[in-house]
Amino acid sequence: MKIAFVTSLGVCKQGGTQKAVAWLIEDLVKEHNISVFASYIKEIDVSRINFFKIHVISKPAILRYFTFLFSNTLYFIALKILRRDKFDIINVTGADCLFANVITAH
Repeated sequence: MKIAFVTSLGVCKQGGTQKAVAWLIEDLVKEHNISVFASYIKEIDVSRINFFKIHVISKPAILRYFTFLFSNTLYFIALKILRRDKFDIINVTGADCLFANVITAH
């Protein structure tokens, strides 16, 4: 399966949502093709992950939300047009992705 994780909070083993996403990625990458759309990834092995770095303006929080939403939307449109990528699951951690089919709020 091709699974995309989209999180504006980043991926690491600190915090709540960031840690939950990191653990999911580590378990699922063993058997699936994983892509991550986030501002950063740290503390996990990225050698088998397709990482799409989303640049955001971090402050104020409302600007972070809109820059992340705008940037990941452009990535998904570009992937559809240029590479014709299709994900089986697009898992997001909030309401900041227009193409989600699974929302996992922590």
